[in-house]
Amino acid sequence: MGMKVAKRVCFKALIVAFLVGSLVGIVGLQVNAAEHEVAPTVTQDLVQGKELFFKARKMYYNAEAPLDETKKALYKGKESFNQLADGFEKFYWCSQVEFVLAETAEYSGDKKQAAEGFNTCELLIRKALNYDKNSSDANRLLADTIMRLTNYKGAFYTMTHGPQACNMLKHALELDKKNFTAYDSLGVYYINAPVIGG
Repeated sequence: MGMKVAKRVCFKALIVAFLVGSLVGIVGLQVNAAEHEVAPTVTQDLVQGKELFFKARKMYYNAEAPLDETKKALYKGKESFNQLADGFEKFYWCSQVEFVLAETAEYSGDKKQAAEGFNTCELLIRKALNYDKNSSDANRLLADTIMRLTNYKGAFYTMTHGPQACNMLKHALELDKKNFTAYDSLGVYYINAPVIGG
């Protein structure tokens, strides 16, 4: 009789272990499925944001559409980037959008909005660099932003930040010798920087 009871207890224990194991496996599958559901959404936001940004930037630089249409596409791109989790990609791409928005304001003659846009760009790109200080293009974009801000922040800012922008462009090229945008920016710096700016 004792053996029969022991066998029943053992059998029940095996069933419980099997059920618990199955439950853990199901939960694990659900967690994995949830992770795979989130990842494509993040990627989709990034891809969509980039598509909108590049389209809008091309529209602006090539004068392919009215300015309002360009800005609308930029804001839509910004909405997509803002869906990303805080990190390099989010802050880098949002800063790219802010830079072009600031340029559109500058083109429209709205100096106050342009200055605010370049300020916002500077804050965002510095956040991006906190996540990846070795990004060549993030260093380049910060340098470009600083150079644009010299038009709005006066002589003292130019004296203190001008050489810093130059050094950032050189650093960007050290990080990536094929960053041709950084070469262009460095050329613009050497052509336009006043003596007071270094």
